Amino acid sequence: DGRELAMAEQPGILGSAGGKEALRQHYLNCSLAFLLPGEKPPEQFRFYNSGIVIGRRATWEAFLDWAGRLAVQRPRSASVGEHMIADQDYLQVWANNVEPGRTALLPWNWNHCDKWDADFPKQGARFAHFSNFCRGPEVETIAAMRRLSGVPQARLDPPADARLGIVIVTYNSAGSIGACLDMLAGLGHRVVVVDNASSDDTVAICRSAAAEVVLNDANLGFGAAVNLGVSLLATEAICLLNPDCLLTPMAVTAALTALDR
Repeated sequence: DGRELAMAEQPGILGSAGGKEALRQHYLNCSLAFLLPGEKPPEQFRFYNSGIVIGRRATWEAFLDWAGRLAVQRPRSASVGEHMIADQDYLQVWANNVEPGRTALLPWNWNHCDKWDADFPKQGARFAHFSNFCRGPEVETIAAMRRLSGVPQARLDPPADARLGIVIVTYNSAGSIGACLDMLAGLGHRVVVVDNASSDDTVAICRSAAAEVVLNDANLGFGAAVNLGVSLLATEAICLLNPDCLLTPMAVTAALTALDR
């Protein structure tokens, strides 16, 4: 309809009270108060979420020019209490106060989010948005994204003369073990997963990666499970790895070099 930006509206945050009015107060007390102190509240307000933004080039350039000039005028500590002032806040203020009426509202399926849609993931979504509240990529989120997108699990095919053996003890670790095994695929190490009677998809994920899996009938605890896994390895070196850790080749090289010294 002739508008230059488009975003979906965030209705709230799952598990929190207040809904749209609480988000409006957050906008007034944090975003607007930091970026344009003293500015009047907008006549019509929407809590646009910047997870998905569609915009024309000229509008992006105008927005970035405004935001860049404003950023150098604001305090270096870009926060209000525990809230960090980031791209979301700049876009909110631009759409609601600076250039009101120039942002179109996208329907829910353009920004379907696990943090505010109780029925996530829902059929018909164009984008699945895994919001992390500025915490960076989390292992559980990466695993959930991979499962939703249908990307096949990487497979572990260690050589017979593998120098390093890795023992991973799992218990209901479906949220993290997939990403852990992804990092180990193709590195040439032998991997043994000892599962302490998980009731989720942990074992299925491990088997799809061709990991060697030992199934315990009960939760034996960490120590007993580790000993069981180690007893199956004849490698020169052994690494005990938690399922929510991502082991990099650099870390392996550094550790083996230290052992050689």
